[in-house]
Amino acid sequence: MRVVQGLLLLLTVATLAGCSAERSAPEVEPNAAIAVKPTLSFDNIILTESDQQGKGQLWELKAKKAEYSRDGKVAMVMGIEGAFFEKGQKTLLVKAREGQIQTEARMIILSGNVEARSVRRKTTFTTQQIRWLPDQNRIEATGEVILQEPVQRLTITGNRLEGDLAGNQMTLSGKVTAKAAQRDFTLHATQAVWNVDQALVQAQEITATALQDSIQAPQASWDLKRQTLELTRGLTYQRTRPKLNLMADTARWEQQPNRITAQGNINYRQGTLQVRGNTAIADLQTGTVEVKGEVNTVLEAVALR
Repeated sequence: MRVVQGLLLLLTVATLAGCSAERSAPEVEPNAAIAVKPTLSFDNIILTESDQQGKGQLWELKAKKAEYSRDGKVAMVMGIEGAFFEKGQKTLLVKAREGQIQTEARMIILSGNVEARSVRRKTTFTTQQIRWLPDQNRIEATGEVILQEPVQRLTITGNRLEGDLAGNQMTLSGKVTAKAAQRDFTLHATQAVWNVDQALVQAQEITATALQDSIQAPQASWDLKRQTLELTRGLTYQRTRPKLNLMADTARWEQQPNRITAQGNINYRQGTLQVRGNTAIADLQTGTVEVKGEVNTVLEAVALR
């Protein structure tokens, strides 16, 4: 198997092979794949690049086939397995059907049934295309993204992902859904930031559901280890049986035990009963709600026919 250290060496190989120079291709949109007429081809090749000091690898890709443009600025690779590095250590293992290495844009694009796995946390995600920017140590994925964490048995899906490999933090956006397998709990959001090391998901514009319970809030923080959901900036809790509605400023949903503790401007409704107060505790196992602090109770009149 041929091993190539960096793409500058490939330019030397092309020159020694007697390839004549040609004009550079016209400029293209940044982040886009480039159409390439291959002039040099290798089978079963390992491509790798180190940092500017030469002390540690940035990335390594093993490809069944690689084709290069004459100017050496773009490489098309097929049948890919490889790794991205942080401080000389592997952080992400990747597989893809094909890809493109753009040396001037300092970018690697992988596409076609892309699979990636974190070496440290064993977190995996699958998608149709990712872009890796080695200078920023950032990864971006488009199309449906499915992210899974085996320890907490958590699955998060979305339409876009941005990942900070150094911070081990993933941001998903576009119809985000997070589901914990060991308990019947699902969280929907417009955006979610998953800190993998802290086992913490911070989400925007959320709807959380569990069996007959649901809660909506502009902002939430889901602690996977403690199994708690902190909700802020106003919230609405609803239950179907018995039918009730609870509004508050903030709340904590403890999944073990299954209980919601709400604070501030409590407004609780069940049937014709309306209760206001400072604190409310909802026991989701029994379906009971206790309101405390400056309680004001109103029983609405029902018209008889």
